[in-house]
Amino acid sequence: GSGSGKSTLLDVLNGSTKPSFGSVTINGVDIHDSRNVVAGLIGHVPQEDVLISELTVRENLTFNAQLSLGALSTEDQEARIDEVLTQLGLWDIQDLRVGSVLDKVISGGQRKRVNIGLELLRNPPVLFLDEPTSGLSSRDSEQIFDLLKELTFAGQLVFAVLHQPSSDLFKMLDKLFLLDVGGHPIFWGNPLDAVRHFNALASRVHADECECSTCGNVNPEQLFDIVEAQTVDEYGRKTQTRRTSPKEWNDFYTIMLGNTLPPEPQRNQPLKRASKVAKGWGQWLTYFKRDVLTKARNSQYLLVNALEAPALALLLAGFMRFTAPGADYTFRASENIPPFLFISVIVALFLGLSVSAEEILRDRSLLKRERFLQVKWHHYVHAKLTVVAAVSLFHALGFVVVSHLILDIPGFVLKHTLVLFAVSLFGNVVGLVISATFRTAKVIYIVIPLLVIPQIIFGGAIIRFERFNQTFTQEDAVPWFGNIMASRWGFEALAVDLARNNPYDASLVVWEDRIYQAAWRRDFWLPELKRTKDADRLMAELKRSADELREWEGRSFAWPWSSKEDIKWQVIKDRYNAHYKDAFAARTQLRQSMASSQDLVALKNDNHNDELWEWVLQDDRKERALWVDGHLVQKSGPIHRSSMTAAGVSSTMYASYKSAAGDIMQTLGYNVLVLLAMSTMMWLLLLAKPWIAQKPWNSIRRQKTSPQA
Repeated sequence: GSGSGKSTLLDVLNGSTKPSFGSVTINGVDIHDSRNVVAGLIGHVPQEDVLISELTVRENLTFNAQLSLGALSTEDQEARIDEVLTQLGLWDIQDLRVGSVLDKVISGGQRKRVNIGLELLRNPPVLFLDEPTSGLSSRDSEQIFDLLKELTFAGQLVFAVLHQPSSDLFKMLDKLFLLDVGGHPIFWGNPLDAVRHFNALASRVHADECECSTCGNVNPEQLFDIVEAQTVDEYGRKTQTRRTSPKEWNDFYTIMLGNTLPPEPQRNQPLKRASKVAKGWGQWLTYFKRDVLTKARNSQYLLVNALEAPALALLLAGFMRFTAPGADYTFRASENIPPFLFISVIVALFLGLSVSAEEILRDRSLLKRERFLQVKWHHYVHAKLTVVAAVSLFHALGFVVVSHLILDIPGFVLKHTLVLFAVSLFGNVVGLVISATFRTAKVIYIVIPLLVIPQIIFGGAIIRFERFNQTFTQEDAVPWFGNIMASRWGFEALAVDLARNNPYDASLVVWEDRIYQAAWRRDFWLPELKRTKDADRLMAELKRSADELREWEGRSFAWPWSSKEDIKWQVIKDRYNAHYKDAFAARTQLRQSMASSQDLVALKNDNHNDELWEWVLQDDRKERALWVDGHLVQKSGPIHRSSMTAAGVSSTMYASYKSAAGDIMQTLGYNVLVLLAMSTMMWLLLLAKPWIAQKPWNSIRRQKTSPQA
């Protein structure tokens, strides 16, 4: 009956679930400890559908054959598919789409036969079926059982879980194993003997009669009536108490086994490896083609994914195209460019998550069946990741192209697409992880906001990092919670690169850096240095500034003073003032040179954005110079900070340069690498999912505490 553990027993017998103690063997080989040896010997047809509704009957069989019979030639695979289609009576419907329960195309009996056909392709010696007649008409049920009976004639072992079979199905069984509530075994043997056995235990009249003397039918229901018979109270009404408990029925079963002669010991024959599964590249290619074809057949999926990113770009960019009253739109005066860049990163992350969040969950039943093929999890994961990454690349490109046309963002399409794709790829992998972790779509879509909202708050655009709780922030670096946000790395890469490397600023920025750094040294660093009373700290800071001047001047340089008392403050100020003037003059000369060949005002209006520069300069800070870890740091103008102060993950927000393994990189390239590294870590977690699911630490604990079989 229900709740007796039939499906659980099936999972133990077919190798899906390892028993707490004891073993399950085929010819003496433990199926749980020697999975590679028994690979291909066991087939399993679950109760639920494992068909892909968008594909035809033949296509479902074809992709399964490419996985399970990949070692065979294409011609041999096609021949086997034709044989199974004919054997199951599916030839006439082979080109019909399978459909789903809500979108019916073929009948329930035909669906069940297709499910069985998926296993028959590789002809496993041992076949398990979980309620193969569930939900079918009596005619369909008989057809399924006729097929299973034919398999036994061919030498296959067929185990089927049944719940209240009809008389005809009951009589077709060779052996019957009954389970009572709680998993207690109560009978094993000939099905007709079961009727006699329980009639005798219940002291029924004509206990030896198992079939109707008139029609020859057997009523399997009487077995359940006897086993589940209830006591009556003094008023003759049935109670909730059974006359015979499951434990008592199990005791009768134990006595019955004791009176049965044990089978003669047989010599175990060595197992022949039956697996013909596709290898490496073949598995990936099959998964990839199957996923692409499934999505291509889903018109709603194609339509939504084709229009989603461009529609969002049209909506967001259209509303964010700001024009001052009475003025024409120019990129330079557009005040919404920085928020738009950040929103584009959030959109990319969200689209990456949403496109992959249900992918593995949707295939859960399919994966459970394919586990018997001993296919590799990583090939499935890589095929899924390839498909969703391709969709995300299309999303990124579509969003960028449409939004750039509306906002007139100059020459930034490829870089913007690269960053958004890197963010989406991270979203893809995270989506696959949560899809592999949670069991329902409802939970997944509850989790997604929990992942996206922190990306918005802690991305560095809505709230500056230094304005968070000081317990969690740092003076001269992005705090830890910002460094684990993909939105921070994506937005910073876009903001810094668009500000510095556009056609107008790219030529001037080297002198802009020098002007800003010299002015900061002269106006903020020097006064703060004068106020310090720590001579060692002061001299160390002078040495660092000499290193910077050496880079500027391209020659050997050192301040001539060895103590605080010897320092000539005016000399320092004059030197930085001279560098300021030289850089200012060089920038002016360069502008004049540029103006001689083009309209400089138009070039700036089309490529430079004033609001973006306000964001990356952060000149509204109250503190411009601050002592951090023994040296003065530049708190304002992070985009103009010297490459000599470049750091890696611990850098400040909007720094133009990052340090990686001793090399100096521009921020966009470094940040993209960080995003890829974050994706790689999540990818490794995804690949480890089957190992984590096995809970090997529990197996070790069981080996120490479980009794011997």
